Amino acid sequence: MKRSICTHCGAEIQGNMERCPVCGKRQRPAAARGGKTGANPARRWSFAVAIAALLAALTLVLCVLGGVFDFVARDAETMPDVIGQTEDNARQMLEALGLNISIQSASSEEAAGVVIDQSIPEGKALRSNQTVTLTVSNGSDAVRVPEKPVEELEVYAPKLLGQNYEEARSMAESVGLNIIKDGEQVSDEPAGTVIWQEPESGTGMRPREAIHCIVSKGPAETFTITVTCGKGGSVSPDGRVTFKRGDTARFTITPDKGYVLAELKVDGVSVGAPEEYEFPNVRADHTLYAVFRAAPEVEEKPPEDDPAEETPDAETPEDVAPEDQPTEDETPEPEE
Repeated sequence: MKRSICTHCGAEIQGNMERCPVCGKRQRPAAARGGKTGANPARRWSFAVAIAALLAALTLVLCVLGGVFDFVARDAETMPDVIGQTEDNARQMLEALGLNISIQSASSEEAAGVVIDQSIPEGKALRSNQTVTLTVSNGSDAVRVPEKPVEELEVYAPKLLGQNYEEARSMAESVGLNIIKDGEQVSDEPAGTVIWQEPESGTGMRPREAIHCIVSKGPAETFTITVTCGKGGSVSPDGRVTFKRGDTARFTITPDKGYVLAELKVDGVSVGAPEEYEFPNVRADHTLYAVFRAAPEVEEKPPEDDPAEETPDAETPEDVAPEDQPTEDETPEPEE
């Protein structure tokens, strides 16, 4: 007799029954179940889960072996201080941490074979298979490079003029020189620009010597004095005259012939009729206005005759004695 398994509850069904005698549910045809009649779905599901778990475990093992997941607490290891250790001792300490070691040598006052430097600083976290370079002393008997003569130690002052002070400092330090700012001055250059240096660029200097410089404070603040005048004279300088803060502004007032200065107005206020006017320590804009008028006519007086100068030896007719004066009878006749 043909037997089958219920696709719902797994109970055994005899013959070609359409419904399960246990759960009463209609059975699907074998073709619709996608497999051989009698296969247990629960068993197939359990088998699939087992396969998936096995694959996951295998993947995890492969990742661990390949180093994808480093479950060894390497990051917990930090670089020790091996400076002062012998090369052999330093090697043993670092190889125990799984590090690769590179050795280089250098002259030193330390004894030969002593570590004098390490590329990874003490306390820094380490990674697996990281490389550390150790510098080992050659000893005090190592051959030293002779010092250069003083002439070869000279460096040349760079051109700092026109550079921003911070840029100038970087330029000086890049050639082994220092820089000192001696002060700031008003100039047409933008604020912070080097406008003077000593020594000049191209001068030979010793390393660590200083270049002195002065930095611009930027253009000075300016003010305008507007000068106008009426008919009959002039003011010098005239027009719109510009002065820097703190300057002294002087003006000369000159009437034309036949005119006099009537009054001078400064910022709209009369200040009399001076021949000159001065603004000390200019700190604001001002106006200057000169008013002239015709000079009054002066009546010309005739020149007075000066009395004749008396000469002490001259005798006037009144001073002549009567006996010395000629009479009518004694008047001499004209000669023919």
